[in-house]
Amino acid sequence: MPYEAGSFSHVVSQDALFLVPDQAKLHREIHRVLRPGGCFRMHRLLAAQTRGRRARAPARLRSRQMEWRSLADSDNQSALSEAGFEIRLARDMTEHLQRTYRVLGKMATERAESTPDAAAREWILRFSASCKEIAAAIDDGEFGWGLLVARKPERPR
Repeated sequence: MPYEAGSFSHVVSQDALFLVPDQAKLHREIHRVLRPGGCFRMHRLLAAQTRGRRARAPARLRSRQMEWRSLADSDNQSALSEAGFEIRLARDMTEHLQRTYRVLGKMATERAESTPDAAAREWILRFSASCKEIAAAIDDGEFGWGLLVARKPERPR
């Protein structure tokens, strides 16, 4: 990263870092740019170890690029520890993800009913259907949402 060591007090990622091929290097770089005591917060999609029948198009597009593992998988936490972080929190937030997609699907359906433009209404209904598919995949245990919070120690180990 093109930043000086210790440039940031916080680094936050929401559902993006799984796209970086070299995770170990990524974690070392995040550790480097954080100042001592700095916080790294990472939200990420999680998936079951096996791909089930409900991982359809909306979910598959994203899942092709991610590793299929859970937040509890020690690889998630040990990789951060190896980079020098202290794990502060590892939480499965799947219930919140499930609620979010249910609400999005319902809101989109309601919005479509009052949308006069046929093309826009069609797009909104497709979006609503994709939300329902993702919610169904979550119901089937195929997807989840995790939160990891790690801290760079005040003093090097």
